[in-house]
Amino acid sequence: MPKSTIPFHVSSGQYAVRATYIQIGNEWYPEYIGEFAPCDQNKILQPVCRIRKVSYDAKGNAVSTLFANDCAKFNKIWANRASYTY
Repeated sequence: MPKSTIPFHVSSGQYAVRATYIQIGNEWYPEYIGEFAPCDQNKILQPVCRIRKVSYDAKGNAVSTLFANDCAKFNKIWANRASYTY
């Protein structure tokens, strides 16, 4: 699986979710996870989502999950996810 953005839905149906993936060894893991209101899921250039970044150790174990700019509000821009502080 190439590093990409793949939309998928949370099982609760409360949020639409986008994720990017990184490869560690032969496995792929979610790196950035963005949650959107379902009606906003395609507004990747507008401040309508909250973003988390997952960090892993060398074995692929998640070691932290942090919100962009230490804020869980739906006011981040998905396209800018790498520019936030985690």
